[in-house]
Amino acid sequence: MATRFERPFHSQVADEQLTLEDEFLQQVLAQLELLVPEPLLLPCRRLRCPRPDVMCPDETRNRTSERYGHGEVKVVSLAVPAQPLPLAEDADGVIRIGGTRVTLDTVVATFNEGATAEDIVSRYPSLDLADVYAVIAYYLRQRGDVDAYLRRRRQQAEAVRSENEERFDPNGVRSRLLARRAARQS
Repeated sequence: MATRFERPFHSQVADEQLTLEDEFLQQVLAQLELLVPEPLLLPCRRLRCPRPDVMCPDETRNRTSERYGHGEVKVVSLAVPAQPLPLAEDADGVIRIGGTRVTLDTVVATFNEGATAEDIVSRYPSLDLADVYAVIAYYLRQRGDVDAYLRRRRQQAEAVRSENEERFDPNGVRSRLLARRAARQS
C-alpha cells in the first residue's frame, strides 16, 4: 500500500511521458523559482471503489461521473503569464500601489506590524487584494531594495520636517493662535 508521501508507479510513468512543451514549461517554472507541488495523494473515497486502499491524487477523489484509474494523473500544461507589479512612481518619486494614493511605505509598514493582506485591504479599501499580495511578495523577495527605498523616504521626510520647522517656528504656535482668536473676537 502506498503511503501519503510515496508516488505511485503510474504517476512515474506519466512523468516519463512529458512532451517537449511540458519540459520547456518546467524549465521556465524552475527559472522563476516556482514550485509545482506533486498531486496530493489521499485514500480513495469514490463510491463503490473496488480498491479503497489505493492512494489517489486529490483531483480524482469523489468523482463518480468520470472514470479515472487509481492514481492516474492528467498532465495539464499551465500557462503562467507574466504579471506586471502594481507599483507606479509619481512625479515626486513616491511609489504608489495599483493606481491608488496608498504608498508602498504604508503597505510595508502595516505588513511589518503583523497585518495580513486581508487586513491591509480592509484598512485601505481602494486597494485590490491581488495587488497587496503582489506587493508583499515583491517586498519579501526584494527586501534590501525596498528597505533602501524606505530609508531614503524617511530621510526625505526628516529633511522636509526640519525645513518646515525652520520656516515656521513650532514654539509658541498655540499661544499665537489663541492671541489671533482673541483679537478677532474683540
